[in-house]
This record gives sequence, C-alpha cells and structure tokens, in this order.
Amino acid sequence: MFLHSRRRFYQLLWLGMSEDQLPENPEKEDYTQRRFRRYHKAQARRRRDAAADARFSGAVFSVAGVAAAIAIALGVLGLRGASVDPDAAQRLTDPWIGPVSRMDAYGIGLIAFLGLVYLWRIRRR
Repeated sequence: MFLHSRRRFYQLLWLGMSEDQLPENPEKEDYTQRRFRRYHKAQARRRRDAAADARFSGAVFSVAGVAAAIAIALGVLGLRGASVDPDAAQRLTDPWIGPVSRMDAYGIGLIAFLGLVYLWRIRRR
C-alpha cells in the first residue's frame, strides 16, 4: 500500500502508525477522527470558559460579601455606640458633596465599580 500524499504521511507519523496499519477506508477514518477531535476541542473550550466564568463570579461575589460584612459591622458599631471616637469618624460622615458624605460616596463608587467590571466581563464574551 502506498502513501498518496505527504499530508497522510505526517498524519500517520503523528498517530504513530506505519503504512501497514492504514485503515481500510482512509477517507472515512479521517473524517470520523477529525469530527471526534473537533467535538472534544469544543467541549474542552466550553469547560475552560465555564471555569473562567466561575472563578470571576466567585471573585466578584466574595468582594461583594466582604464589602457587605464591613458595611454591616460599621452599622452595628454605629448603632451600639462602641468606643469609636466621633471626631475621627466625623470626616467620613460630614456632608461632602451636597448632602452626601464621603462614606456614602465611597460605598456608591465601590458598587458602581463592581457593577461595571461585571458588565465588562459579560459584554466581552
């Protein structure tokens, strides 16, 4: 049996086969192997994309969870009147831009930043 093309020779070399091990119908075998490889490449790409999305979502929600925990802790400290010096916190709670304090502006800025990063990630796909 003779090799009909250089491409076939390199395919056999890649698969580790010799000329004697050629299948009966090389065209059909090539087609099914090509289809098999394309399917598994697509599956691997889907799994990789899903893992990247899961990592990103986990990071975003963990940052949001930490920010929520800090906000709740500050709220509890503010309500219970813990030993927080009011003069030290006054700079953060005084009106800064109109009626909005620095703490309000920083919180809104953090939420807006996380939302924009999340939307950028979704739109990039």
